[in-house]
Amino acid sequence: MVAGVATVVVAGGAAVYLWHTQAVTRVRPGSAVSLRGGQVTFLAPKGWRREACPTPDSGCVIFRPPGGAPQIGSVTFGAPPGFGHPPGSGDPSSAAPPSAAVGDPGDAVTVIVATPDPHAPEGDIGRLSLDPAFSAGGGVRYFTVDGVRFAQSHMDAITSPVALPAATLVLGVLPNNDDVRIACSERAKPALVKAGCQIVIDSLHVRT
Repeated sequence: MVAGVATVVVAGGAAVYLWHTQAVTRVRPGSAVSLRGGQVTFLAPKGWRREACPTPDSGCVIFRPPGGAPQIGSVTFGAPPGFGHPPGSGDPSSAAPPSAAVGDPGDAVTVIVATPDPHAPEGDIGRLSLDPAFSAGGGVRYFTVDGVRFAQSHMDAITSPVALPAATLVLGVLPNNDDVRIACSERAKPALVKAGCQIVIDSLHVRT
């Protein structure tokens, strides 16, 4: 889809109108995707490349847009970048715990259904984002899918302690205590990633 913007230039006392075309980002819904045997379903962005996560798991999938920036380095997709950073904490240095990412995921939408490690002594501080009292003033949007509460936030790009692109982050906890996580990382094509990310979020369903 192409839209136009008119620019007025005054030349010799006469107004000259120049018409500039602008490409409008539009992503259409594609085929249905099922994770963990239908525990979580959603629509993939049409025409995007589907990739498996590095560790074989029926609960993890990655989608990359045409022409998007590739992954650089090693990324552990068991915990998408930013889920260790509670929204509103004001501490971007906590955005990428050592176990979350050491590389740049590039332009990607990653969807994960994961069972938390019951032996983790610190627990998952990312779940604090589901508490409105903790996230007050942090720009978190709450929504419900099939009775399950989700929290959505956006993180700006950071350069320290590791460089990570801006990202939209979504987290929900299923009745069986599994996490549903969506990480939409924006590198070269942020508008395209945001549009594809929204398709996944808007079409999300969970089996409870």
